[in-house]
Amino acid sequence: MTSVIRRLLALCACALVLASCQVDVDVDLSMADDGTGTITVVATADAAVVAAVPTLASELALDDVVAAGWELQGPTATADGGLTMTISHSFTSPDEATNLLNSIGPPFNQMSVQRTTVNNDTTTTLHGLLGLSNGFAAFADDDLVTPEALAKGLLFPPLTSIRDVSLQIATAVAQVVFEAGLTEISTPGDIEEFVREHVYEPVYADYMP
Repeated sequence: MTSVIRRLLALCACALVLASCQVDVDVDLSMADDGTGTITVVATADAAVVAAVPTLASELALDDVVAAGWELQGPTATADGGLTMTISHSFTSPDEATNLLNSIGPPFNQMSVQRTTVNNDTTTTLHGLLGLSNGFAAFADDDLVTPEALAKGLLFPPLTSIRDVSLQIATAVAQVVFEAGLTEISTPGDIEEFVREHVYEPVYADYMP
């Protein structure tokens, strides 16, 4: 699964590209005495972001986040015209909390939650690195954005490569379909080539004399 919050934190790029935009992402870890607890992430985009991307709510695809066990609330409109969304995940041990924090992705790096008990005193510690070692390129999809594009400050593939990107996405979808047995077609030896053979080619006959 792609890092849980990558799509949410990618919205922060709007705050840079669109100077008046603001996106706040709050992460809260709550742990009980027995080591169980909940991690909650709240992402709130202001009205300027929603105005710039009016289809934002409908375009946030979070099925894989829910499939990974996160509970989703929203996205819902805020009183000032913005948008807010909350995802949360319970954990039963510090190790599980560690895995969940690391699944969030940048700017959370090498996170570790530990509990130690000496006599009757229990201490909980949280260690990790907060930062973007690769700048906002940390929010880009390495499989779709080339190093050359990243060097130019792009977080998304350029339009000129849209057909190649579409092929990669379609191949990934087909892989899931075949593995899940959702089609009666036998799994081809080369799924990418199979998809490529079925890609629409915009070639038109010339009817001009």
